[in-house]
Amino acid sequence: MLAFSPLIALVFALWFYPVHLVSALKGDSGCGKYFCVNATVHHDMVTYQLTARKQPVGWLGLGFGRRMVGSHMVVLWRNDDESITLSQRYATGHIEPQVVENPPRIASLPEVQPANWLGAPNASLSFTIPRNKTAHEPGSNNTLDTLIWAYSMTRPHSPEPDAEMWQHYAAGFLRLDLEKDIPGTLPEEEETADIPTETTDDAAVSSGSEVQDTPDDADDASYTKHDKIVLAHGILLTFGFLVLLPSGSLVARWGRTLTSKWFKAHQTINMYISLPVITVGWILGPFAVFDAKASHFLDSHQVCGLFLFAIYLGQVFLGRYIHNRKARLIRQNKPTKAHPPSNILHVVLGLLTITFAFFQAC
Repeated sequence: MLAFSPLIALVFALWFYPVHLVSALKGDSGCGKYFCVNATVHHDMVTYQLTARKQPVGWLGLGFGRRMVGSHMVVLWRNDDESITLSQRYATGHIEPQVVENPPRIASLPEVQPANWLGAPNASLSFTIPRNKTAHEPGSNNTLDTLIWAYSMTRPHSPEPDAEMWQHYAAGFLRLDLEKDIPGTLPEEEETADIPTETTDDAAVSSGSEVQDTPDDADDASYTKHDKIVLAHGILLTFGFLVLLPSGSLVARWGRTLTSKWFKAHQTINMYISLPVITVGWILGPFAVFDAKASHFLDSHQVCGLFLFAIYLGQVFLGRYIHNRKARLIRQNKPTKAHPPSNILHVVLGLLTITFAFFQAC
């Protein structure tokens, strides 16, 4: 029996070796309302499986960073012939990311796409990339990787990696702990990470862009707190700028031909009603960005929103100045001009405000 002890030892070693590999496997996963990511680490390589939770699926993207601007990303889409296109891109602004010929880390498609862990047909795509070893400072206890994601319902018209991409349907950010052990003996629900916080921006995907891009999903009532903030922001500002202000302007333009009390109606609509509605709606915009831990005033929607709100406030105070000045001249029995420069400026600012409001909403 002693002669067989080396052989027996070898058998036991081979028997327990796979168990050791399974217990040493690391990675993390998480889901949001529209997107799921499952990451598995093996020999300093990470396989990311991206899954859309809505149909149809156009392209899926995962970026490495805290915001869209300045982040490298990997974009995947499935073609008509069932081939998969992998495109590595870099975002210089809130515009279509451009293809990078020599990215800092080269991603590749796995030889066999992993089985879809959520079961949705054709909704899952995977890629493998070297792990980012510089993501954490030496000695730091923070093992979380911050990622941005994006999902589009429209597929590029070409299988080429530099094909033009349509804007995302939804986007956000999440954090994964790639140092987390994945015990192979645990049931699936214990291997899944806590649901990450979703955002509609680019977590720096800025929330301004995502106010426009946030889908109106009437079939899914499970709105997050962030979704409700963005929805209230859009509803209040749409009602204030595109309904109340045009109504007040029409009262000023045509009401004077019908009644001498046109100014009171104009003032009530454009100031007493519109001002609180627009102010509350506008404040919810920066609050949504803050809630998403994103950056402020990075894209055209946010900058235009700030400019639009400033013009509106200037318009309100100019209207008050014109009214008070005219009342003072009347009390002093001084003549008043029919169309003084301040009145003309008031009209121009009013038209400019409404024009910018429609541009902002569209």
